[in-house]
Amino acid sequence: ENNPFQPPICLQSVLILEVNPANIGMTPETGDIDRAMQGLMAMGGEVTTNFTTIAASGQYIEYSLYPPSYADIVDVNEPAEIFSSLNGLQQLSGVRISLDNLNGTPDVTPATSDLVAVLGNGGDIQDSDMFNGPSLSLDLQIDLSDSMNSRVDLEIGVHHLSAETLNQWGLNLETPTIKLDSVTSDGIRMLNSEMDIDVNQILSSLPINSLSESFSQSLGVDVAFQTPSFSSTNDSGGIMFLHRPGETCEEEQSYRYCLGLSGAMSSTYPITIQSSTIPSEISISSILASLIQYSGGDVSTVDLSKMNDEDLATMMSFLSVELEVDGDFIHDFLPSNFPPSEITMTIQLPEWLESIDSGPESLVFSSKTDESTTRNIEFSGSRPFDWMHSICRTSDPCEEESIDLVCAPTQKTCISFLVEIDISKVSIQELSGTVSVEFTSEIILEIYRLGVDLEIDGVQMSPIPSDAIRRILVMGDRIDGGLLADSTIESTIDFGVGDPIDFELSNGGLRSLSNHLTNSYSQMMNDFGEIYLDSSDIGLEGISLTADLSSMPFEADFEALSIREGPVISDKEPIRLSTKVNNAELTLSLRQDEVIVGVNPRSISAIPSLVLSSLFPQPIITDSGLILDGSNIRQKVTPLMEHTNFGTIKSSAYIEIMLPESIKITSFESEKGLGKITNSGDRQVFSYTMPTCLSAVTWEECSSKRNSDIVTYSVEFSWGFMIGELAPYIFFLAVSLSLLVSRARRKRRERKAELIRRSKDIDNAKIERLMENEFGKLSENTALVDETDF
Repeated sequence: ENNPFQPPICLQSVLILEVNPANIGMTPETGDIDRAMQGLMAMGGEVTTNFTTIAASGQYIEYSLYPPSYADIVDVNEPAEIFSSLNGLQQLSGVRISLDNLNGTPDVTPATSDLVAVLGNGGDIQDSDMFNGPSLSLDLQIDLSDSMNSRVDLEIGVHHLSAETLNQWGLNLETPTIKLDSVTSDGIRMLNSEMDIDVNQILSSLPINSLSESFSQSLGVDVAFQTPSFSSTNDSGGIMFLHRPGETCEEEQSYRYCLGLSGAMSSTYPITIQSSTIPSEISISSILASLIQYSGGDVSTVDLSKMNDEDLATMMSFLSVELEVDGDFIHDFLPSNFPPSEITMTIQLPEWLESIDSGPESLVFSSKTDESTTRNIEFSGSRPFDWMHSICRTSDPCEEESIDLVCAPTQKTCISFLVEIDISKVSIQELSGTVSVEFTSEIILEIYRLGVDLEIDGVQMSPIPSDAIRRILVMGDRIDGGLLADSTIESTIDFGVGDPIDFELSNGGLRSLSNHLTNSYSQMMNDFGEIYLDSSDIGLEGISLTADLSSMPFEADFEALSIREGPVISDKEPIRLSTKVNNAELTLSLRQDEVIVGVNPRSISAIPSLVLSSLFPQPIITDSGLILDGSNIRQKVTPLMEHTNFGTIKSSAYIEIMLPESIKITSFESEKGLGKITNSGDRQVFSYTMPTCLSAVTWEECSSKRNSDIVTYSVEFSWGFMIGELAPYIFFLAVSLSLLVSRARRKRRERKAELIRRSKDIDNAKIERLMENEFGKLSENTALVDETDF
């Protein structure tokens, strides 16, 4: 057959095409198109290519497009199709389109069709190592070494950003022809170097304001980050980071991104961004108060939000704190929609605070993504309070041999008593056989330091100095209910009578305690019962004492404490808690060898009808009055020792008695030199410092001859004072009565295990009956006198 079109003439030509970058989804400004395409494919990106195919009249043309070896065809538009072919042993895939214009006439426009193909990697890039690990790494440096010029520095390492993060931040790194689900730090550098994409939009898109707000809320301080900028490039990363051939990338030349066989377009070397706050005043106390809330345990229940740095410095002078902290708490510092991040927070401490576990100058916290890390942190004051020193009332220098020693350097708890008694009048009721003493007294409890253990997990406490106690109560004034309000730490005081009292740790609580003691004193003493002291307690051989103090006009007057000014925390100036007995009348009578004591308000007359029998030497008449004859009165004075919630307290006491004009001490001697007599107008003032047993362990050792004092004295009574039998009680009442309750509590415990010896009373009763049988019963108005007086 004569067919002019058959067989066809087939022509094959090989063309060198100069491809417009726009045809393969790139911009004209793109540098190395092939490297940029390869980098995009390595990150799982997709590039849309667009070629226009043409077939002139009378032509049938088939176009085939083969992607580079690092890419696959993932999509194509119709009528094009994806195909596979075998080239030797290699399977190739491509896209092809056929244009049939055989029947076209010469005057017809050539047939055209756009070949649109989407190139991609074709693998699951999200499982690649380049997207493992945190999206961001944050290094937060809080420099509090100078509280007045503190600053917070933040460095953010951008390792990789997901499409979701890019969308939330409003960061658009895509173009109409380039799609990126995620971008790595190498990818950001590639986009900047090859495609001239402005990476400064990362700086403007970073949610720095949200970070400022979240850090402020979590740290309890105002944090306002300034406009961020790219950090300087170093060997670990940066916007201008260059890979080192053979070390960070398996390429022969240095590029800002890597296309080596391993680690291509990795996120190992991040883009680093920095921001800082303006230097300002930031309190370490606020930050630690917030951190403690994440630790759990009793200490986390204490409200420390009102604490300032001076408060904290004082507290850390006697505290050491060890906390178990879950590192995940740092993630709470980030905004809720922040990408997965790894955080390290370093707090540079002020010079008065030191860390024990991570170096003395800083506290370091870190947390890794999806990894819960619990660690212990321990910090304490770098200037701990040195409590191991002696305290004297006036001696300077104060030594352990000083007469006025209050506390030895081994005493963790150091308290003392200051007793002032003003005896205004002494009178005799002869018919009732009693002596009435009108007086006013003030007993001041002086607290120098307290060795107390609140048994809080993770908190070690050394003795608390008085200056610190003052500040603790002032801190409590800032919180409704006191410093320990709503915490699980108990704050109770047990007086040994009735139920323990809940104590509000504040000046308000101190005032409430004062009012409670004043109002409840009578009931507390009734519950305590009658007080009994034997001769070993009062120091007069053969004499015991029974007292009922329930009616005493007692008043506790605890004044509010204020913070003492000064650069050093000290225990030299004690806290003084005053109790007063105003306008009281004390009645004494002697029943055989037992002194009966009752104390009442002066306006109340309550005199027991007891028989007064004299056991003392005869008085001698002098020009000024009566003085006891024979040997001077000798009395043993034992130290004070008490077991309390603060441990065994061996306290001192300073007693000052102003005598009435009708009574004078004509001689006084203390074996330890602890007393003196001075004059105030026409009245004598007797001053005495109680002996101490600072090294004793038991009461027997404390009350031994070595620790006790023996005093010898003589008392002269004016002619207005008619009976001399009162003399021996003036001294021991001042010493023992002022501290009666403390001594009686000890004796009450010790005497539970033994019976009170009453044999002497029984013997005296037998003698009295024998005398009645021999001489008969004497009239009550009969007075016995000595014949030598006539």
